[in-house]
Amino acid sequence: MSDKENLTVLVWEHAPSRFSGTDLNLLLKLAGLSAREGFAFAGVERLAVMCGVKPRALRYALRTLVKGKALKVQNRKGQSNKYFLNVEELKKLPSIHGAEPTEEAVKLAFDLEEGWRVHLNAVIPADWRTTWPVELQKLFDAGHTDAQLRPILKFARLHEWWSEELRKNGAHGLVRNFTAIFEHYTKAQQKAAA
Repeated sequence: MSDKENLTVLVWEHAPSRFSGTDLNLLLKLAGLSAREGFAFAGVERLAVMCGVKPRALRYALRTLVKGKALKVQNRKGQSNKYFLNVEELKKLPSIHGAEPTEEAVKLAFDLEEGWRVHLNAVIPADWRTTWPVELQKLFDAGHTDAQLRPILKFARLHEWWSEELRKNGAHGLVRNFTAIFEHYTKAQQKAAA
């Protein structure tokens, strides 16, 4: 495998965990243009054409990548800029292959599916076996335990408003709104105890 392929593989392996769209496309183009040392020479207009965007959108993507520490830019007056892929920072980003859910997340997803099917006679989301374990893994990775998550997820499943949110937005809605669901659950528990 050549050094250029190594840089491209590195970008594909780590950058999608943080960057997408034009930002990711630009990183991939620069990896392909880069020398073994991890730098490339290119003008903004050329990169814009390569990425299929206007120069203004490309400049915005460059600022995002510089701010995200994935890229350093050396402006060279009268010449093409020199772009340095920050290999060490890219390696620090999570690997897309590390996104495999643990057995604990898979079991919790299975148990939730069972609860929906048996107790609610609800329609089971089509992405249950693929998306739900991965999304639940994010909650485990955030430090929550199975014992903590089960009553909160049951609360969300049985709550009129939150169950509708889960029906509409599935696992992504659950993870995105978990803090609010947890706060609502805590208030309901306090109210029931009073």
